[in-house]
Amino acid sequence: MERTSPLGTLDSSTQGWINGFIGVVIFSGSLPATRLAVMEFDPVFLTMIRATLAALLGLCLLGVFKEKRPTRQQSAPLVIVALGVVIGFPLLTALALQYVTSAHSIVFIGLLPLATAVFGVLRGGERPRPVFWLFSILGSLLLAPSTLSGISLPAWLSLGYVAVFSMLIGFVFWYRGLAQGGIAAVGQLQLLQPFFGLALAAGLLHEQVSLGMVLVTVAVIGCVAGAKKFAR
Repeated sequence: MERTSPLGTLDSSTQGWINGFIGVVIFSGSLPATRLAVMEFDPVFLTMIRATLAALLGLCLLGVFKEKRPTRQQSAPLVIVALGVVIGFPLLTALALQYVTSAHSIVFIGLLPLATAVFGVLRGGERPRPVFWLFSILGSLLLAPSTLSGISLPAWLSLGYVAVFSMLIGFVFWYRGLAQGGIAAVGQLQLLQPFFGLALAAGLLHEQVSLGMVLVTVAVIGCVAGAKKFAR
């Protein structure tokens, strides 16, 4: 008898939202973990080592599952993606988190869904309904060490998290979700990332989270629901 996964009985759009949600939950821990890591690791070293570890694990997974090699036409888009998710975002956030708290920086993550939707239209040819953009814009109104002997266990665990989960496992769910549910639509799940991120910043790092931050992040949940409804 052929076995199917629990998600196999759901339609493609719903599977996309579920996979995208799992990816967002994983990504929510990225900034708090990066904040912990840059307290003891140099930002450039942290960016390079997390990418290297994720790449080595990724190569192992490609070998195990015998995945096809990218075609020549896919090479240029892969390079563009790599510049953003392997170097650009991790490096710039690591540099920023030397000077601001993760709770403060998480608020700016609210701009990601709108940017994702815009590129979904420009690059993917998607055409969400006009009301979708209303909810999207409303939701976006959030704005190598010299020695390793002194590195604490929390810093090492944070490095492991951003390397294995933020740079690898999270993207498996996230990209599958985007492919199944649509870039613009599923991209709005990123509006939930500040909500989870603030909870982690307060609970794990004991950072101060203002009432305004909480109210804004709770409000965008409604925007996610509205964006999902009017995305198609």
